[in-house]
Amino acid sequence: MGIIGLLLGAEPLHLRAENLSPSVFRTAAVAITGPLATAGEFLRLDRPWEWATGYEDPGEGGTEVASGSLELPEGLMTTTTDAHEGTTDPTEATTTVTVSPVSTTTVPGGGVASTTSTSRAPSSTTTTTEAKPVFTPEDPLRILVVGDSLSVMMGYGLMRQAEANRALKVEMVNKVSSGLSRPDFYNWPKVMTEKVAEYRPHVAVILFGGNDKQPIHVGAQSLRSFSEEWKSEYYRRIWRFLDIITDSGGEAIWMGLPIMRSDRFAETCRTLNEMYSVVCEYHDGATYIDGYTLFVDDNGKYNKYLVDSTGERRLMRADDGIHLSNAGGDRQAEAVMEVLHESYQLEP
Repeated sequence: MGIIGLLLGAEPLHLRAENLSPSVFRTAAVAITGPLATAGEFLRLDRPWEWATGYEDPGEGGTEVASGSLELPEGLMTTTTDAHEGTTDPTEATTTVTVSPVSTTTVPGGGVASTTSTSRAPSSTTTTTEAKPVFTPEDPLRILVVGDSLSVMMGYGLMRQAEANRALKVEMVNKVSSGLSRPDFYNWPKVMTEKVAEYRPHVAVILFGGNDKQPIHVGAQSLRSFSEEWKSEYYRRIWRFLDIITDSGGEAIWMGLPIMRSDRFAETCRTLNEMYSVVCEYHDGATYIDGYTLFVDDNGKYNKYLVDSTGERRLMRADDGIHLSNAGGDRQAEAVMEVLHESYQLEP
């Protein structure tokens, strides 16, 4: 009876753990309650609590961004409030826009990876194709990799690419347990503004989101995770974070979150990825890489072993079913390099 009672109460305990301030305690609490909540969900022991509270899993459904129409918060592209403090007042007003289908490329050992991108309009109205900017070891392409712990292996993968091609220079700024939800814990817009001024990257490669399923505080308000008000504010934070990069003349590449072993966490990642994708669709100088399907197997499922670009079956994921191995970081880096080669000429 004790085990049944624990599983019955696992879901609210897990939600409370996820909503704690980022810390070692939160990480441990999420790690302990997560498997219990998953077991309760599998055995349908979470249903009494959901019926009693009217709770809906925000991972269910999500926003369709592949084609058709999508509602975005009004003023997403024109808001001027301070991005550094996350103080924008949320609004429920929306405007409807049309989203074009994204392009897709085949992924070895998986399904397809898609990229969504926009580029600045050329200064001339002529139809001539502009030459790609050329970078050499003497004048390398400066890349800044930023994000939470999930971005670390991708950064190492890009550093290995830079070892093979001296026309690249890679720097990393990573913060464990960070994201865009809690600038009071780690103020990424402020840090990014400083790093862009210091390093002057041509390209910033971004991977966030694994820690962002928690309330956003706007003034005295606390916005519930994935509520409409929460999404409205989170859209703006993504947009303004990209502004920091592109306003300085740089380009942004946003790597989507990979599929996770936990179905519940995987759905959360899909919801967040849809938001990153649609913002990149409309933001000048931003490209989104579908990092989710980059790590699915031939059946579209999570698998820690995948076939790499050389045809070898490699361990791509860490034992926790969340983070990446070195091979997983290389897989992400190769996807980033494909985007870079489309825009730049790299002469080693």
